[in-house]
Amino acid sequence: PPPPPALPQQVPPEEPSTADPDGSVPLAAPASTGEAQPSGSVLHLLDNFKDAWEPYEPTDIPMFWHIPKAGGSSIKDSMGGCHRFVQATEFGVTDGHADDPEVAIVYPAVPGVADTDRSPFVNIDSTTVAGIQRAKELGFADAQLAQVVVSPFVFETNDLFTRTARGRLFSVFRHPVERAVSMFYYIRVADWEPSYSPELQDWTIEQYANSDIVENNW
Repeated sequence: PPPPPALPQQVPPEEPSTADPDGSVPLAAPASTGEAQPSGSVLHLLDNFKDAWEPYEPTDIPMFWHIPKAGGSSIKDSMGGCHRFVQATEFGVTDGHADDPEVAIVYPAVPGVADTDRSPFVNIDSTTVAGIQRAKELGFADAQLAQVVVSPFVFETNDLFTRTARGRLFSVFRHPVERAVSMFYYIRVADWEPSYSPELQDWTIEQYANSDIVENNW
């Protein structure tokens, strides 16, 4: 009689993939798993921040990553003007507080505005690298004075926090092309900004997009 048909070969099941749908592999496993970070990860540079899935502790400090022209100014106005949070921003070192010898809550005056309803700030500048270094030297984080930090930096602000007073990052995003177009029209007229570029008033958006001035890291 003919031999019996061969049984199909048993193939062991594949391990679940850790790649994203586009084929990329995440930078690092969640810190709570205790797994080692893959080679090339930069998350160790943010070790003074907490992961979003870690439990909240009273010593945690929210840090708002302010991306220009993405609605961040409205968020700041809401946090300060509506909720009256004690903020750490560039405004804390105005009105003569840039050289204060110790970290403190201050109420700087707004130039040109009636001096009746000042908002609270910590007397540090979290929007410059030099200001972040000064805040670190003053023991900003462990003083536990700020209810929220605002900065356009991410990696640099890691130095603002400590292992006993860690940051919790949040942000507001905007479509990158819409954001870049908004920035183009803004810096043409915003004469109060360091980035003010009146020469762009004679440019087209195409010229701006192809120039060395356009941003490319947001």
